[in-house]
Amino acid sequence: MPIRAAPYKHQQEAFAFAMRLFGAEGGDAPPISPGCSYLMEMG
Repeated sequence: MPIRAAPYKHQQEAFAFAMRLFGAEGGDAPPISPGCSYLMEMG
């Protein structure tokens, strides 16, 4: 993850999900969309 801050576990998991979605970082699925969005409720 190309950031300087130390991400929380849920942020690392979300990043890994997006990378798998695009077929990167060891994921074997081809990209199925041009983007990825995380829609979450805060609190």
